[in-house]
Amino acid sequence: MIQASVATAAVAFTQYPLSLFGGPEAEEGGVLIPFLNAQPAVKRQTRWAELTDWVTRNEDLYVVSHYNTPELQAEDHTLDISGLVGKPTRLGMEEIKSCPRKSVWATLECGGNGASPGFMGAVGNIQWTGTPLSPLLESCQPLKRAIEIVFFGADTKLETIRKKEYTQNFARSLHIADTRREDILLAYEFNGEPLSREHGAPLRLVVPGWYGIAWVKWLHRIEVLDRRYMSKYMAREYVTLRGEERDGEKRRTPELGPGAKL
Repeated sequence: MIQASVATAAVAFTQYPLSLFGGPEAEEGGVLIPFLNAQPAVKRQTRWAELTDWVTRNEDLYVVSHYNTPELQAEDHTLDISGLVGKPTRLGMEEIKSCPRKSVWATLECGGNGASPGFMGAVGNIQWTGTPLSPLLESCQPLKRAIEIVFFGADTKLETIRKKEYTQNFARSLHIADTRREDILLAYEFNGEPLSREHGAPLRLVVPGWYGIAWVKWLHRIEVLDRRYMSKYMAREYVTLRGEERDGEKRRTPELGPGAKL
């Protein structure tokens, strides 16, 4: 009976996909128009023409990383919370998993999705499971002057700063007010399975409503600051709308500012 129901749902999706997402029913005599933007046959992306469910399979979720892909062992992994806090804390994965557990449905999308014909499916709907960030952060007692929370991944790369090379961890930050949302998670599962290595195992940040650049993978350190965090991926990359076209004329648009949700 279950198999029959799934098969029926798949057929319905291919015939009337919009109705499954709350869209209008197809009109009688209407013709189903196929997707016109052909996608290349590459792994790790959502393929519009093949959708049979609104939930993205783990193996189809896109993968983007700016630095290396570290291989971490959950039993050895720790998360440090430090900076302007009254109670600096270090937690292992077992301690994190012992905290209140929560699942949220959230869409993960790359800010560059659709930038080229070969990069048109970098988006997916996933159920993420972990522990809410806000209570854990509050238990560390951020000081009154704290305004910015920085999330560091374990992935690294040599970056040139003032003509010298320095090893940098990938990092992004959020204003402290944003971190108080109940749906921001320190996640260790997706779609009921442990996170895979390429998706940030054993721990990643989940920030619903923000592009994937803010969802720091391989999370191993959180630092509380009293100033804006002006790193490469906060002050230079992913902060500007480069331009738009109006009446056939291309125009540059103003900067959105560090930390913008692009």
